[in-house]
Amino acid sequence: MKSTTVRENGTSALEVANRYFSMVNLGMSVSPMNQDDVDWCIALARESDFDIDWRLAKMSLYADSEFGFIFKIDADIPTTKPDGACVCSFSTINHILSIELLQNFSKRGSILDGKMLTYCLVIILFFLIKVEGEGVYIQSPVNDKVADYYIKNHQFLDISGDKSILFRSADDLLNWFISYSKRG
Repeated sequence: MKSTTVRENGTSALEVANRYFSMVNLGMSVSPMNQDDVDWCIALARESDFDIDWRLAKMSLYADSEFGFIFKIDADIPTTKPDGACVCSFSTINHILSIELLQNFSKRGSILDGKMLTYCLVIILFFLIKVEGEGVYIQSPVNDKVADYYIKNHQFLDISGDKSILFRSADDLLNWFISYSKRG
């Protein structure tokens, strides 16, 4: 990996993603997660059907091997709350990024509804390209239904055999992104 930190490479990936999202007129943006965003995620998760412990994200704000980001839908600006959030860690040993936390807080029918992982994978791909990473793990999906969705709709491989660790290679993500971008 280059001499920059995971966080710096994550910020760079977010900048590239914002240019891409703007170019394709998605009507949303991403930014690095901060303490206020984590507090919002904790509060919004309480209203959710999924028990995701966003308190864990507080540590990621200070860890060199992690970066978090939030989505804001342009129509919701200047609201301070995130419409979606993700926290990732990156291992410099195996060059694999892990999605640690991922949640959509937006309304049904919003641009993020059913597309949260898709847009996260765009950002993750830009990150993996920058650091010459090998791929992405999703560890401990919230339930089997969600794991099955990731496997079926996003072509993750169940490398654990029990859906507790899913994997997708950087090369596979790049091929997916090329195809995805052509669909417009």
